[in-house]
Amino acid sequence: MPAVAAAVLAACGGRAAPTAADPAVANSISIKGFTYQPNPLSVRKGTTITWTNNDPTIHTISAEDNSFDSGTFKQDATFRITANKAGSFPYFCRTHPFMRGTLTVTE
Repeated sequence: MPAVAAAVLAACGGRAAPTAADPAVANSISIKGFTYQPNPLSVRKGTTITWTNNDPTIHTISAEDNSFDSGTFKQDATFRITANKAGSFPYFCRTHPFMRGTLTVTE
């Protein structure tokens, strides 16, 4: 039924609300309430992942293996990477080390 609703909206020039099945939603991580949401996140190799800081304080996205690091970024800022290597990539916030997440990349 959601596909029918989306088709009707598209035919009328409207847009359906994003769902978890949409690539833009499925590949996005929100920083909110000092947590990474969703966590963990699994994506296929070649996928671009976007983190958005929805907290009123600075955060980082820092891979434990140093394969990626956002540096500090403020509220409403984004950080993007393209997952070019398969594996499990635990990450954390250097400012708030109790904040931890895992990105899993599959072939």
